[in-house]
Amino acid sequence: MTDLELALLNQYVEFLAWLLPASQTFPFHQRQQVTLRLLAAALDLHEHLEAADQAHGYNRLLLLRKAELDLGSVRLYLRLVEKLGWLLPGQYLYAVSVLHVVGNMLATWLKQTTGSSTGQAAVPPQGLGHETNKGAKQIWPTTKS
Repeated sequence: MTDLELALLNQYVEFLAWLLPASQTFPFHQRQQVTLRLLAAALDLHEHLEAADQAHGYNRLLLLRKAELDLGSVRLYLRLVEKLGWLLPGQYLYAVSVLHVVGNMLATWLKQTTGSSTGQAAVPPQGLGHETNKGAKQIWPTTKS
């Protein structure tokens, strides 16, 4: 585990330690909907970060991409919770600032994993359903040489 990964995981665990009790103050009748979705996304993000720490190569990249999607969901639900008035302005600012730091660290980890400045994998590995069938109709246009 690198210093970046350790810092990211520690920062996110601190955020979860704040979010779980904070969400208990949300209106009870909404806990079965918005609150559960927020917490599910937050916990999925944590699981994907932990799994990415243990994975290597393309599997790590896939887990980091899932974590990136989970982070977007957490941000979405936090914005909704703030709009509904379930968080105090200071609480929302805390959450947004922590998620900003987590997002920056996650982006750096993605770049380190891919070895590129764009964070995009150049070629997916073989055997994951990305190969073409010989004889299958080609759906992507080709350039003539």
